[in-house]
Amino acid sequence: MTSVLGGIEIKQRMREAFPSKLVITPILNGDQQIPDHAAAVDLRLGPQFIVAKRSHFAQIDARDADSLTPVYQSQEHFDVGMEGEIVIHPQQFLLAATLEYLRIPMDLTGSVIGRSSWGRIGLIIATATAVHPGFTGCLTLELQNLGDTPIVLHPGTRIAQIAFYRVGADPASFTSRVYRAKYVAAIGPEFSRLGNDADWKMINQLKR
Repeated sequence: MTSVLGGIEIKQRMREAFPSKLVITPILNGDQQIPDHAAAVDLRLGPQFIVAKRSHFAQIDARDADSLTPVYQSQEHFDVGMEGEIVIHPQQFLLAATLEYLRIPMDLTGSVIGRSSWGRIGLIIATATAVHPGFTGCLTLELQNLGDTPIVLHPGTRIAQIAFYRVGADPASFTSRVYRAKYVAAIGPEFSRLGNDADWKMINQLKR
């Protein structure tokens, strides 16, 4: 049966040796970010952001990877530093990344959720919440302000949570399983690579 890890067990997994070690770094305040009684780890907002200007492209057709090129070209990348800030306006969408770098062992999977304190002022933290076994890197967060008032975001603030679940992997298989994905070892926010999905060729054939 799949079960969620509690705070004490999360800390234990962070002290284990590879390959079963769970890496979450840096932890600025362990008692605050990983309370013993909780079943999740608080994640902090990193200093890097990506904003795409809507006026620079008409539409996105994920079936055609070339249609994403104008989006890439219209992106603005910001690194405001840990002492800086960024404002997300009503109905604005931007990409951010966690301050923490993660490595998830092959017998665990993660689920990212927003902190309710942010949700109650209209800020949605993540729309793609699953973090697969073997993931390494900073997590990209999809931020959207659904409220009516601009929100100031400060790097270092606790903005999301990640819960960990067991997936029943055989520990003996850890070293033989290789994580393959589109987003690996990122140290900042990454834009969509939807055009790289392998099934577009099959879908295009069905349309003929």
